[in-house]
Amino acid sequence: MKRTFYISTLGLCCCNNHTTEKTAYTNTVDTLQTISIDKQQLNIYIKDKSQHDQTDLLELCDQKLSTHRQSQRQLWKKLNRKLISFMKFLIFILTAFLTLNLYSQSVDILLKSEISNLPESEVFTTLEPITDTSEIKFVATISAKDKNKKSNIEFLFFEIRKEATKMGANCFKVKSFQRGGEKNETILILDCYFLDESTIKKNIENREKNVVYIFGREREDDNSTSFKINGVEKEIKSGTFYKIILKPNEKIKISKGGITGASVVLNWEKNKEPIFLSLSGFGLASLDKQPANGIGFTSGSIDRIINKSFGLLLTKLLKQGNDDNLY
Repeated sequence: MKRTFYISTLGLCCCNNHTTEKTAYTNTVDTLQTISIDKQQLNIYIKDKSQHDQTDLLELCDQKLSTHRQSQRQLWKKLNRKLISFMKFLIFILTAFLTLNLYSQSVDILLKSEISNLPESEVFTTLEPITDTSEIKFVATISAKDKNKKSNIEFLFFEIRKEATKMGANCFKVKSFQRGGEKNETILILDCYFLDESTIKKNIENREKNVVYIFGREREDDNSTSFKINGVEKEIKSGTFYKIILKPNEKIKISKGGITGASVVLNWEKNKEPIFLSLSGFGLASLDKQPANGIGFTSGSIDRIINKSFGLLLTKLLKQGNDDNLY
Protein backbone atom coordinates (compact mmCIF):
# COMPACT_ATOMS: atom_id res chain seq x y z
CA MET A 1 0.00 0.00 0.00
CA LYS A 2 1.30 3.44 -0.87
CA ARG A 3 1.63 5.57 2.25
CA THR A 4 1.08 9.33 2.36
CA PHE A 5 2.03 11.63 5.32
CA TYR A 6 0.71 15.11 6.21
CA ILE A 7 2.70 17.40 8.47
CA SER A 8 0.93 20.42 10.04
CA THR A 9 1.12 22.60 13.15
CA LEU A 10 -0.92 19.95 14.93
CA GLY A 11 1.57 17.14 14.24
CA LEU A 12 1.80 14.26 11.81
CA CYS A 13 -1.27 12.40 10.54
CA CYS A 14 -0.71 9.02 8.99
CA CYS A 15 -3.00 6.73 7.08
CA ASN A 16 -1.27 3.70 8.73
CA ASN A 17 0.21 3.21 12.18
CA HIS A 18 2.64 0.32 11.77
CA THR A 19 5.61 -0.07 14.07
CA THR A 20 8.05 0.62 11.22
CA GLU A 21 6.62 4.10 10.83
CA LYS A 22 6.51 4.96 14.52
CA THR A 23 10.18 5.81 14.64
CA ALA A 24 9.76 8.11 11.63
CA TYR A 25 6.82 9.77 13.37
CA THR A 26 8.90 10.41 16.49
CA ASN A 27 11.76 11.86 14.42
CA THR A 28 9.37 14.11 12.53
CA VAL A 29 7.83 15.45 15.75
CA ASP A 30 11.33 16.19 17.07
CA THR A 31 12.03 18.04 13.83
CA LEU A 32 8.91 20.16 14.13
CA GLN A 33 9.88 21.18 17.66
CA THR A 34 12.98 22.89 16.23
CA ILE A 35 10.88 25.08 13.94
CA SER A 36 10.02 28.64 15.11
CA ILE A 37 6.53 29.76 16.02
CA ASP A 38 6.14 31.55 12.67
CA LYS A 39 7.16 28.38 10.86
CA GLN A 40 4.77 26.28 12.93
CA GLN A 41 1.91 28.34 11.59
CA LEU A 42 2.59 27.14 8.02
CA ASN A 43 0.94 23.96 6.62
CA ILE A 44 3.48 21.76 4.84
CA TYR A 45 2.47 18.78 2.76
CA ILE A 46 5.06 15.95 2.31
CA LYS A 47 4.07 13.18 -0.03
CA ASP A 48 6.78 10.74 0.99
CA LYS A 49 8.50 11.40 4.30
CA SER A 50 11.22 8.78 3.61
CA GLN A 51 12.69 11.10 1.00
CA HIS A 52 13.20 13.97 3.44
CA ASP A 53 15.46 14.35 6.42
CA GLN A 54 15.40 17.06 9.14
CA THR A 55 17.30 19.52 6.94
CA ASP A 56 14.78 19.06 4.14
CA LEU A 57 11.93 19.85 6.47
CA LEU A 58 13.61 23.03 7.66
CA GLU A 59 14.25 24.11 4.09
CA LEU A 60 10.62 23.51 3.21
CA CYS A 61 9.53 25.55 6.20
CA ASP A 62 11.93 28.33 5.26
CA GLN A 63 10.52 28.35 1.72
CA LYS A 64 6.98 28.56 3.01
CA LEU A 65 7.92 31.28 5.49
CA SER A 66 9.80 33.20 2.80
CA THR A 67 6.77 33.04 0.51
CA HIS A 68 4.53 34.21 3.35
CA ARG A 69 6.80 37.12 4.21
CA GLN A 70 7.16 38.09 0.56
CA SER A 71 3.37 38.21 0.31
CA GLN A 72 3.26 40.45 3.37
CA ARG A 73 5.91 42.76 1.90
CA GLN A 74 3.95 43.07 -1.33
CA LEU A 75 0.85 43.92 0.67
CA TRP A 76 2.75 46.59 2.64
CA LYS A 77 4.15 48.03 -0.58
CA LYS A 78 0.63 48.40 -1.95
CA LEU A 79 -0.52 50.05 1.28
CA ASN A 80 2.51 52.37 1.27
CA ARG A 81 1.82 53.39 -2.33
CA LYS A 82 -1.76 54.24 -1.43
CA LEU A 83 -0.61 56.14 1.67
CA ILE A 84 1.97 58.10 -0.35
CA SER A 85 -0.69 58.96 -2.94
CA PHE A 86 -3.00 60.19 -0.21
CA MET A 87 -0.23 62.28 1.39
CA LYS A 88 0.61 63.85 -1.98
CA PHE A 89 -3.04 64.73 -2.45
CA LEU A 90 -3.21 66.21 1.06
CA ILE A 91 -0.03 68.25 0.47
CA PHE A 92 -1.49 69.52 -2.80
CA ILE A 93 -4.67 70.67 -1.04
CA LEU A 94 -2.72 72.39 1.75
CA THR A 95 -0.37 74.05 -0.74
CA ALA A 96 -3.29 75.33 -2.77
CA PHE A 97 -4.96 76.68 0.37
CA LEU A 98 -1.80 78.41 1.57
CA THR A 99 -1.15 79.84 -1.89
CA LEU A 100 -4.62 81.35 -2.03
CA ASN A 101 -4.24 82.62 1.52
CA LEU A 102 -0.88 84.24 0.83
CA TYR A 103 -2.15 85.73 -2.40
CA SER A 104 -4.89 87.54 -0.49
CA GLN A 105 -2.38 89.04 1.96
CA SER A 106 0.52 91.33 1.21
CA VAL A 107 3.04 93.58 2.95
CA ASP A 108 4.52 96.50 0.99
CA ILE A 109 7.16 99.11 1.76
CA LEU A 110 5.54 102.26 0.41
CA LEU A 111 8.38 104.62 1.31
CA LYS A 112 11.88 103.94 2.58
CA SER A 113 14.64 106.19 3.91
CA GLU A 114 18.28 105.95 2.91
CA ILE A 115 19.26 104.69 6.37
CA SER A 116 20.72 101.20 5.97
CA ASN A 117 23.08 100.60 8.90
CA LEU A 118 20.54 100.19 11.73
CA PRO A 119 20.68 96.90 13.69
CA GLU A 120 17.59 94.72 13.81
CA SER A 121 15.35 95.91 16.62
CA GLU A 122 13.69 93.85 19.36
CA VAL A 123 11.33 96.70 20.29
CA PHE A 124 8.47 98.06 18.21
CA THR A 125 6.26 100.37 20.24
CA THR A 126 3.83 103.20 19.70
CA LEU A 127 5.32 106.69 19.61
CA GLU A 128 3.81 108.55 22.55
CA PRO A 129 2.56 112.11 21.85
CA ILE A 130 4.69 113.71 24.60
CA THR A 131 7.95 112.05 23.57
CA ASP A 132 10.69 114.37 22.31
CA THR A 133 11.09 113.53 18.63
CA SER A 134 13.80 116.06 17.77
CA GLU A 135 16.28 113.21 17.22
CA ILE A 136 13.85 110.82 15.57
CA LYS A 137 14.85 109.07 12.33
CA PHE A 138 12.30 108.03 9.73
CA VAL A 139 12.83 104.45 8.54
CA ALA A 140 9.89 103.47 6.33
CA THR A 141 6.18 103.57 5.65
CA ILE A 142 4.86 100.02 5.53
CA SER A 143 1.46 98.72 4.47
CA ALA A 144 -0.19 95.39 5.31
CA LYS A 145 -3.24 94.47 3.29
CA ASP A 146 -5.73 91.63 3.29
CA LYS A 147 -8.35 91.16 0.60
CA ASN A 148 -10.76 89.97 3.27
CA LYS A 149 -12.47 92.83 5.11
CA LYS A 150 -12.89 90.51 8.13
CA SER A 151 -9.15 90.09 8.56
CA ASN A 152 -7.82 90.53 12.10
CA ILE A 153 -5.86 93.66 12.99
CA GLU A 154 -3.25 91.64 14.87
CA PHE A 155 -2.21 89.76 11.72
CA LEU A 156 -1.62 92.99 9.82
CA PHE A 157 0.27 94.55 12.72
CA PHE A 158 2.67 91.67 13.27
CA GLU A 159 3.40 91.37 9.57
CA ILE A 160 4.42 95.04 9.53
CA ARG A 161 6.35 94.60 12.76
CA LYS A 162 8.39 91.77 11.24
CA GLU A 163 9.49 93.91 8.29
CA ALA A 164 10.01 97.10 10.30
CA THR A 165 12.24 95.56 12.98
CA LYS A 166 14.43 93.96 10.29
CA MET A 167 15.05 97.49 9.00
CA GLY A 168 15.91 98.75 12.50
CA ALA A 169 12.67 100.60 13.32
CA ASN A 170 11.70 100.55 17.02
CA CYS A 171 8.57 102.74 17.13
CA PHE A 172 5.64 103.71 14.94
CA LYS A 173 2.70 106.01 14.29
CA VAL A 174 -0.57 105.01 12.65
CA LYS A 175 -0.82 106.57 9.22
CA SER A 176 -4.16 105.04 8.23
CA PHE A 177 -6.50 102.12 8.75
CA GLN A 178 -9.29 101.03 6.43
CA ARG A 179 -11.75 98.17 6.44
CA GLY A 180 -14.07 97.53 3.51
CA GLY A 181 -14.14 100.24 0.86
CA GLU A 182 -14.57 99.66 -2.87
CA LYS A 183 -12.27 96.61 -2.90
CA ASN A 184 -13.63 95.18 0.36
CA GLU A 185 -10.13 95.05 1.89
CA THR A 186 -8.50 95.62 5.26
CA ILE A 187 -5.44 97.87 5.08
CA LEU A 188 -3.15 99.06 7.88
CA ILE A 189 -0.37 101.57 7.16
CA LEU A 190 2.25 102.53 9.76
CA ASP A 191 5.02 105.14 9.67
CA CYS A 192 8.04 103.48 11.28
CA TYR A 193 10.87 105.33 13.06
CA PHE A 194 14.09 104.85 15.00
CA LEU A 195 14.84 106.41 18.38
CA ASP A 196 18.10 106.05 20.26
CA GLU A 197 18.15 103.80 23.33
CA SER A 198 17.67 106.50 25.96
CA THR A 199 14.82 108.16 24.06
CA ILE A 200 12.98 104.91 23.40
CA LYS A 201 13.10 104.15 27.14
CA LYS A 202 11.64 107.57 27.90
CA ASN A 203 8.99 106.96 25.26
CA ILE A 204 7.90 103.78 27.04
CA GLU A 205 7.88 105.62 30.38
CA ASN A 206 5.56 108.20 28.81
CA ARG A 207 2.75 105.65 28.46
CA GLU A 208 -0.38 106.44 30.42
CA LYS A 209 -0.33 104.74 33.82
CA ASN A 210 -3.05 102.93 35.80
CA VAL A 211 -5.48 102.51 32.93
CA VAL A 212 -7.40 99.42 31.85
CA TYR A 213 -8.65 98.89 28.30
CA ILE A 214 -11.37 96.29 27.74
CA PHE A 215 -12.11 95.00 24.23
CA GLY A 216 -15.19 93.16 23.01
CA ARG A 217 -15.29 92.27 19.34
CA GLU A 218 -13.15 93.88 16.67
CA ARG A 219 -15.50 94.54 13.73
CA GLU A 220 -18.26 97.09 13.98
CA ASP A 221 -20.82 94.77 12.37
CA ASP A 222 -20.43 92.15 15.11
CA ASN A 223 -22.42 91.61 18.34
CA SER A 224 -21.97 93.58 21.54
CA THR A 225 -20.27 92.03 24.58
CA SER A 226 -21.68 92.15 28.11
CA PHE A 227 -19.65 92.18 31.34
CA LYS A 228 -19.78 93.63 34.86
CA ILE A 229 -17.74 96.20 36.76
CA ASN A 230 -18.13 95.81 40.53
CA GLY A 231 -21.36 93.93 39.91
CA VAL A 232 -22.88 96.56 37.59
CA GLU A 233 -23.84 95.33 34.11
CA LYS A 234 -21.96 96.96 31.22
CA GLU A 235 -21.84 96.50 27.48
CA ILE A 236 -19.14 97.02 24.86
CA LYS A 237 -20.30 97.60 21.32
CA SER A 238 -18.30 95.79 18.68
CA GLY A 239 -15.51 97.90 17.20
CA THR A 240 -15.10 99.87 20.45
CA PHE A 241 -13.25 99.55 23.74
CA TYR A 242 -14.03 100.38 27.36
CA LYS A 243 -11.54 102.44 29.35
CA ILE A 244 -11.16 102.41 33.13
CA ILE A 245 -8.84 104.69 35.10
CA LEU A 246 -7.67 103.06 38.31
CA LYS A 247 -7.75 105.30 41.39
CA PRO A 248 -5.87 105.07 44.71
CA ASN A 249 -7.56 103.11 47.49
CA GLU A 250 -10.04 101.60 45.08
CA LYS A 251 -10.47 98.09 43.69
CA ILE A 252 -12.12 97.25 40.40
CA LYS A 253 -13.63 93.83 39.80
CA ILE A 254 -14.28 92.94 36.16
CA SER A 255 -16.36 89.81 35.62
CA LYS A 256 -18.01 87.97 32.75
CA GLY A 257 -20.15 84.87 32.51
CA GLY A 258 -21.97 84.72 35.84
CA ILE A 259 -21.14 82.21 38.60
CA THR A 260 -19.26 79.86 36.28
CA GLY A 261 -17.53 82.72 34.44
CA ALA A 262 -14.29 84.59 35.14
CA SER A 263 -13.29 87.67 37.06
CA VAL A 264 -10.25 89.91 37.45
CA VAL A 265 -9.60 92.24 40.39
CA LEU A 266 -7.39 95.27 39.75
CA ASN A 267 -6.14 98.10 41.94
CA TRP A 268 -4.08 101.27 41.61
CA GLU A 269 -0.29 101.02 41.88
CA LYS A 270 2.42 103.61 41.38
CA ASN A 271 3.60 103.73 37.74
CA LYS A 272 1.42 100.75 36.86
CA GLU A 273 1.62 99.92 33.15
CA PRO A 274 -1.60 99.92 31.10
CA ILE A 275 -3.62 96.69 31.11
CA PHE A 276 -5.44 95.29 28.08
CA LEU A 277 -8.25 92.75 28.46
CA SER A 278 -10.17 90.88 25.78
CA LEU A 279 -13.61 89.43 26.48
CA SER A 280 -14.00 87.56 23.19
CA GLY A 281 -10.54 86.26 22.29
CA PHE A 282 -10.06 89.30 20.08
CA GLY A 283 -6.42 90.34 19.92
CA LEU A 284 -5.06 86.85 20.58
CA ALA A 285 -5.21 85.21 17.16
CA SER A 286 -1.54 85.82 16.28
CA LEU A 287 0.16 85.25 19.60
CA ASP A 288 2.62 82.89 17.90
CA LYS A 289 3.94 85.90 15.95
CA GLN A 290 4.39 88.07 19.00
CA PRO A 291 7.77 88.50 20.66
CA ALA A 292 8.58 86.59 23.85
CA ASN A 293 6.99 89.22 26.08
CA GLY A 294 3.83 89.23 24.01
CA ILE A 295 2.08 86.13 25.22
CA GLY A 296 -1.35 86.45 26.74
CA PHE A 297 -3.00 84.49 29.52
CA THR A 298 -6.62 83.65 30.11
CA SER A 299 -8.82 83.34 33.17
CA GLY A 300 -11.80 81.67 31.54
CA SER A 301 -13.58 84.18 29.34
CA ILE A 302 -11.28 87.11 30.15
CA ASP A 303 -7.97 87.18 28.24
CA ARG A 304 -5.07 89.51 28.87
CA ILE A 305 -2.97 90.93 26.03
CA ILE A 306 0.56 91.40 27.33
CA ASN A 307 2.07 92.95 24.21
CA LYS A 308 1.39 96.56 25.22
CA SER A 309 2.42 98.01 21.87
CA PHE A 310 -0.29 96.00 20.17
CA GLY A 311 -2.79 96.89 22.89
CA LEU A 312 -2.02 100.60 22.45
CA LEU A 313 -2.40 100.23 18.68
CA LEU A 314 -5.91 98.88 19.21
CA THR A 315 -6.84 101.96 21.25
CA LYS A 316 -5.83 104.10 18.27
CA LEU A 317 -7.71 102.07 15.66
CA LEU A 318 -10.95 101.46 17.59
CA LYS A 319 -13.31 103.94 19.20
CA GLN A 320 -13.69 104.48 22.90
CA GLY A 321 -17.18 103.42 23.96
CA ASN A 322 -17.45 105.22 27.32
CA ASP A 323 -16.43 108.38 29.15
CA ASP A 324 -13.18 108.10 31.14
CA ASN A 325 -14.92 108.94 34.43
CA LEU A 326 -17.98 106.75 33.93
CA TYR A 327 -17.68 103.07 34.73
